Amino acid sequence: MDAHNCYPYFGWWADRIDRALSAGPPLAIEQDLLWYTDPRTGQSRSIVTHGAPSTGHEPSMRDYFFERVRPIVENALRDSRREDWPLITLNLDLKSEEPEHLAAIGNC
Repeated sequence: MDAHNCYPYFGWWADRIDRALSAGPPLAIEQDLLWYTDPRTGQSRSIVTHGAPSTGHEPSMRDYFFERVRPIVENALRDSRREDWPLITLNLDLKSEEPEHLAAIGNC
């Protein structure tokens, strides 16, 4: 299965990742990422969103994706059941490619 645009969209469909994961492995999950700069603070970060305009309330990939799949991956590693591997293929759709954004994605 390919869970395309698997993230909340303007506050809608907050359960998309849970619905995708309920299908079981193997599956692909797409996350769209944008480099967001807070206009009040000037601080920037990578957010999961379909694109601008953004509110700054969008989640990070670490919070939305990695922390959600962590227990699934840890269980698979512990059980060493490789018949379903790769469990989850992460597809990234970069909505911006600033060098700082690419570096931040690499550090997730």
